[in-house]
Amino acid sequence: MTEYSPTILLIDTADTKGPELRYLSGAIASAGGSALVMDVGVLREPDLPVDVTNEEVAEASGSTRKEVIALQNEDKAMTAMARGDAALASQLFTSGRIDGMLAFGGTMGTDLALDVALTLPVG
Repeated sequence: MTEYSPTILLIDTADTKGPELRYLSGAIASAGGSALVMDVGVLREPDLPVDVTNEEVAEASGSTRKEVIALQNEDKAMTAMARGDAALASQLFTSGRIDGMLAFGGTMGTDLALDVALTLPVG
């Protein structure tokens, strides 16, 4: 019998939530799964390795990270990044690379997570 090892997409701002992302990646690994980390932060470079960069997320939204930063508005920036991460999460799920997702944070992180969750057919 083959052991099931799910891959969980972890979504957050790796520039400000690095310790939390490391902790959750480790917890997923300890439970027998693996984490695929997506960075949706735009403030600075992440302080940990990520699998999907913030530049890739911005490009999936039809922008660049530089253009998102130039918006000079946190709500508009996160809205743009949410479009990108939702598109990428859907692609990752459809291609069989992820089995589920986990996003965390405050109000912005929760809003972003809901945008992604709406694109995935998992419960």
